[in-house]
Amino acid sequence: MCEPREERYLGLAIYRLSKRIREEMQRADAEDQIPQEIAKCGWMIGLIARNEGDIYQKDLESMIPLAKSTITGIVQTLERGGFLRRIPVERDARLKKVVLTQKGQDFQKRSADRFRKLEDQLRAGISPEDLDCFFRVIDQMSENFEVKL
Repeated sequence: MCEPREERYLGLAIYRLSKRIREEMQRADAEDQIPQEIAKCGWMIGLIARNEGDIYQKDLESMIPLAKSTITGIVQTLERGGFLRRIPVERDARLKKVVLTQKGQDFQKRSADRFRKLEDQLRAGISPEDLDCFFRVIDQMSENFEVKL
């Protein structure tokens, strides 16, 4: 179980770990020769890949808490990079179906593998009980932002 240590600052510890994770992801992106602008948008490729059935740009706009213009910019970046295509729908030319290309599907598979490896690296040497404790604590920290203290 967790042993007490000297006083530390939660925000700083979380920031440092987050920075290390981000650096590891950037290193893996560089190793796989993924352009930074695509790496920053990769989460949308994952969202599209995990979606059951057809997905349209308007669906992305309603699912993601970003401005429509930002969503459009991300979709355009991924389309220019060859990761997805927008296909007009016959019944409504304003409606654009978003589909991953083979390049987008390959990117998603590599990304999922990298995330699994990173997750394994983060969990290494930590007991299931300590992980349960960690998640309870991190959930409580998140809830603390919902409550006015």
